[in-house]
Amino acid sequence: MRPLVSMRAALGDPDLFGRVFPGESWAAWRVMLIAAMGEALTDDERTVFEALTGRPRGPAERVDELWAVILWPPRRQDPSGGRPGRLY
Repeated sequence: MRPLVSMRAALGDPDLFGRVFPGESWAAWRVMLIAAMGEALTDDERTVFEALTGRPRGPAERVDELWAVILWPPRRQDPSGGRPGRLY
């Protein structure tokens, strides 16, 4: 099934997902969602994708599943000095 709107467009539209993942702190999530839909990545997005996955490019088509691990709380809020909240 072909989506009615691309993930990139949905993430940029405040009436769809534009308000859900705003700002730079959500940039990695946006990259992963765009890649998971099999959409082409920009050079900057590809750099983020490779840093997160170790893969030089995103999938050529929409993935069946996306698993993400969220480590919380971020280091700046973790008095024990644990690992920062990241998308892996």
